[in-house]
Amino acid sequence: MNNRYFFTALLMAALAFQTTGCSSMDTASDAANVPDVTAETSETKDEHTEKPVTSVTEEQLAVSPAVGLVNYTEKETTYEWDSTCTRIKADNSGFDISGEGASADGKVLSISMGGTYYLSGSIDEGRIIIDSPDTKAVRLVFGGFSIGCPDDAPINVKAADKLIITLENGTENSVSGNISGEEDAPSGIIFSKSDISFNGGGKLSVVSESGDGIVSKDKLKIISGSFDIKTADDGITGRDLVAVADGQIKIESQGDGIKSTNADDTEKGNIVIQGGALDITSENDGIQAENGLYIMGGDIKILSGSGNENGEVHRDDMMGHGFGGRFNEQAEQEASDTAEETESRKGIKSVNMLKISGGTVTADSADDSVHSGGDIDVSGGIMHLASGDDGIHSDKKVNISGGSIDINKCYEGIEGQYITVSDGSIRIVSEDDGFNVSSSERISDIFLEINGGEIYVDSAGDGLDSNGDIKVNGGLTIVNGPTNGANGPLDSGDMNNSIIVAGGTFIAAGSAQMFEAPSGEESTQNIVATTALNAPAGTLCTLADESGNVITAFSPSKNAAAIVISSPDIKTGTTCRLYTGGTYSGTLNENGYASGGTIADGTEAASFDISSVLSSYGNMMNGGHGGFRGGDPAQRPDGFGDFANGEPPQRPDDFGDFANGEPPQRPDGFGDFANGEPPQRPDDFGDFANGEPPQRPDGFGDFANGEPPQRPDGFGDFANGEPPRRPDESGNSANGEPLSFQK
Repeated sequence: MNNRYFFTALLMAALAFQTTGCSSMDTASDAANVPDVTAETSETKDEHTEKPVTSVTEEQLAVSPAVGLVNYTEKETTYEWDSTCTRIKADNSGFDISGEGASADGKVLSISMGGTYYLSGSIDEGRIIIDSPDTKAVRLVFGGFSIGCPDDAPINVKAADKLIITLENGTENSVSGNISGEEDAPSGIIFSKSDISFNGGGKLSVVSESGDGIVSKDKLKIISGSFDIKTADDGITGRDLVAVADGQIKIESQGDGIKSTNADDTEKGNIVIQGGALDITSENDGIQAENGLYIMGGDIKILSGSGNENGEVHRDDMMGHGFGGRFNEQAEQEASDTAEETESRKGIKSVNMLKISGGTVTADSADDSVHSGGDIDVSGGIMHLASGDDGIHSDKKVNISGGSIDINKCYEGIEGQYITVSDGSIRIVSEDDGFNVSSSERISDIFLEINGGEIYVDSAGDGLDSNGDIKVNGGLTIVNGPTNGANGPLDSGDMNNSIIVAGGTFIAAGSAQMFEAPSGEESTQNIVATTALNAPAGTLCTLADESGNVITAFSPSKNAAAIVISSPDIKTGTTCRLYTGGTYSGTLNENGYASGGTIADGTEAASFDISSVLSSYGNMMNGGHGGFRGGDPAQRPDGFGDFANGEPPQRPDDFGDFANGEPPQRPDGFGDFANGEPPQRPDDFGDFANGEPPQRPDGFGDFANGEPPQRPDGFGDFANGEPPRRPDESGNSANGEPLSFQK
């Protein structure tokens, strides 16, 4: 009588039963660019018929081009066996074998041909060596099996078409031990030079006291099962591919959690996660792909490098972060060089492409939470990130077209050479810049572009910092910028860049010293801006029309001296007023924003006659090309100079008047510079006014006549060129004698 075990697995190829129940064809493979799986299932069958039991939908196939990177064969996704399979019982004396294809030499089990091998029992110092030259897969069914080896890999696949480890439903299994570390020796305690696939409904514990846990020098796939992996180095490694379709995976590693390592082939070295629950605690990177990393589903939790509190201390370079990223190339290169010298402790990382289209990623990392040396594309999924450095960092492009991103702790929020947001929800709380567009090379065509979505930024540095243009074409963007004067809510750099608003609702508030408003010449949607807001944190700020109808309502998270607002509801030819306080008929959302409703009893902070694209109020410095631009020069209070008419600044009389080219004047007691006279000091300390040298009190020497200083007799007389004399008890050096001391 057959014992049949079926389980549900998430497949990448939609499999349909043929009349034989053994062969299948993915009906959506052409549309999704999924290779035909029949090529892999045409291998010689063993005597146990295998059947697929489930598949992903066509909608899932269409989500990501990563589908074409993974093929799951019928052998990997289903299993069954009968009494004709080879059964192996282990104990501390060795292996008891019933069936073909396996032999034992003491505590060493050798498997020399493809087929299914059912293992049970426990052995402490055993090894399984698989060296199968045929084209049939080797399947090990763990039915309550435990093996350990103190000085070598307990499971070592030297050759096989592929290894499939099936965890029988309801069983607990374990593999543990050490690896030798010798050259060409296995690097993991489950090691294969061929593909490894895991499936089933049982549990597997993997403990590596030295080296890696599970290693495939080809492809490694987890279709289902429960895994608890503790390693002295990396947890799971697949050279060409690591794919997770489903399962529960817990990893505690002193190296990386999951990684791929093939850097030689641009089509390999990938990681694809389609489902499952992953809980990774790693000293280094949580998930690291040498090529591409694709997350399509699953629930992923990562703690890397002991979390964000263990991040590197950042240097606020006054020519870099301190001034909103201006002239920051050298500082960034130094930071990059330092990072290369230390271990990488990122959450999820790819050397080339990184794509997230689904699933949930929760990462707390000492370094970047999401990092790619290539492009980052986010089209779906949910991210909760806390980082000791950047929340999301790309060396190239960041494209966000969907999903939810919550970066609740970071140094900088999202960084790349080119950042485009077209949809999705983004929330950033940062110690420095919220968005930072920068490049290690000084190029002018980098940019930040917002076309849609909802963005909330609370930054201690620049809110939106682009060393290139900032373009806002749609969506809702709210920026709570800095309170310090070295940064501003908006920063477009110093290379004749522009801030251009053409659509959407846009609010940015913060400090006034470095405040930069959008360009009135290049923007096409009306904008109001003022540096006269002076609203404490939590103050209700509403922009309303003349009837009190609210265009935008906003409550800054911290003190705000300046604000810029753009909305399609700011109409040309009308008057808008900015109020603080009052009674608002609406309700602010969690980000302190609302629109519509009415305001009553507010205090007017500014009034704007909307006659041009940019309307400003107060001591306004407007942004256009290369700094503060787009309008009249700034006027400062009279006591500090009036620049409006080209006049130089004037200082109060007591400190000099520069307006007419006069030098500064100081109080008489400290010298008068106005007529070119040198300073005068009080008589007791010398009079420099007539060129005389300083005079010191008689007891310390008179310099007025060129005489050397005189010291009291007890300490030597310098007046006649004599050397100093010290009291007898400390030695007499007056006659050239060396010092002598009392014994």
